Amino acid sequence: MMDPLPMDSGTVDELVDFCIQSFDSEGTIKDASFVKMFLMMHPWYISSTDLSKKLLLKSQESSTDEIRAQICHLVKFWISEYPVEFDLNPALADQIKDLRENLNTGGNETQSQLIDVESFQDYHSFVMHGCTVDNPILERFITLFNSVSQWIQLMVLSKPTAPQRAAVIAHFIRVAQKLLQLQNFNTLMAVVGGLNNSSISRLKETQAHISNETNKIFNSLLDLLTSCGNYSQYRRRFAECTGFRFPILAVNLKDLIAVHVALADWTDPQKTRVNLTKTQQLYAILQELALVQSNPPNIEANTDLLNLLTVSLDQYHTEEEIYQLSLQREPRAAKPANSTPSSSPAPKQLSMIDEWAASVKPKADPAIISKHIEKMVDSVFKNFDTNGDGFISREEFECIRNNFPYLSKFGELDKNQDGKISREEMIDYFMKASSLLNCKMGFIHTFIETTYVKPTFCEHCTGFIWGFYKQGYKCKVCGVNCHKACHGRLTVECRKRTKSISHETPPSLQSRSYSFPLPSNAPSNLQNTVITEEDVEAAEQGVFDCHL
Repeated sequence: MMDPLPMDSGTVDELVDFCIQSFDSEGTIKDASFVKMFLMMHPWYISSTDLSKKLLLKSQESSTDEIRAQICHLVKFWISEYPVEFDLNPALADQIKDLRENLNTGGNETQSQLIDVESFQDYHSFVMHGCTVDNPILERFITLFNSVSQWIQLMVLSKPTAPQRAAVIAHFIRVAQKLLQLQNFNTLMAVVGGLNNSSISRLKETQAHISNETNKIFNSLLDLLTSCGNYSQYRRRFAECTGFRFPILAVNLKDLIAVHVALADWTDPQKTRVNLTKTQQLYAILQELALVQSNPPNIEANTDLLNLLTVSLDQYHTEEEIYQLSLQREPRAAKPANSTPSSSPAPKQLSMIDEWAASVKPKADPAIISKHIEKMVDSVFKNFDTNGDGFISREEFECIRNNFPYLSKFGELDKNQDGKISREEMIDYFMKASSLLNCKMGFIHTFIETTYVKPTFCEHCTGFIWGFYKQGYKCKVCGVNCHKACHGRLTVECRKRTKSISHETPPSLQSRSYSFPLPSNAPSNLQNTVITEEDVEAAEQGVFDCHL
């Protein structure tokens, strides 16, 4: 919970001065919560480059060393709390360097050493800094959400008989229970959404083979995630969580929009006084996403599992393609001759998230696809080549098919018909299949050998990168560093640079009329969620109780 605001509104200059005065000359901070809020949310009212210019000007005009020291401690705090902002905005980093040079010229070398941008590195930031557009990490999360739901549907529909499909559904319901235990609500929504999609829920023969107890568990999950009462059940459950907890991303975005609609940016007609009530509410919602970084889950990523899922989750299928596969498994029941033929079901309307994510499909690079497939095949052999002979037998192949709904017949992979599948045969099969499955490999690092002149640590193993010349690899797109031996195992995706993360009020939020449906893969009772008058009233009163 944040400390009380020092004021309900204030000019940008007043807020900057308050942040400066929150530090003493030794760097002790008196109101960290307000300073953090202002530094995260300031792009809503003033660009980061303009803020750094203002700080530079105040430093130049300052008549005392104490004020200059306070400004330096504020800049140091800004860099240490939000280093990604300086990484993504070279102009901002250059201005801070100008401030350092100005201090050095004036004989204030001690103070200038406090604000070394290059000494801070961070490659995990998910904070959106007041902007929910042109954000590749956010876009990738949305795409991944849809991919998980689609993969689950394909896993169910890959089974030829109703009992087999029912067994897969029951398995994923157990997965959903585990996600709830892990407090990963976003992936929980993706799994429940996939199982409740019309392509799966229409399978009456399959549903008949699911036990009453399993159905009861699934219905309780649906009740938890329902949008009724502004997601009241989910919010209560989420508020009770401690430690690692991953919120439903779409609900956070919905709250952001609702707050923006309900409250004005400024409290006066001249637009000179910032509405700090609105700023606080937006900050509290964004903090839920930032807290994911500081509270990691109690489990470690399974690299082999990631490799096995990569190709599956990077495929793209339309809703119509999946629905047609559902009709092949269980055709519609024939209607009596004298009955009135029913019209075809109306096509699902793509949600705003789907339309956004649909545009995030980088052109497939054959070299990247080959690398992904080779890593996946290595994991396949590591986990399924039970006798360790370097080949996959027919029996081992049947186990693999349970994890790959698009895998073909044994004979199509066994090109030389010797009764076993080699690594080369499996790689060749997946390379040919990837061109037909519309794989959308993206957000892959572009590494170059790099010589480091400062102490640098590996993003994968967190170990120190030793050596004197070309010690490791650095991604020239996002700047992530790692050992030469680790770059092939790095699981953190590339965060593409944007022109600047400092924006005016985002264009997507300028209109006061909003429709914010959840992804089409979300449960039917969770779809078509719009910003209602109730949401606006809740935002006006600050009653998003799980956030504020």
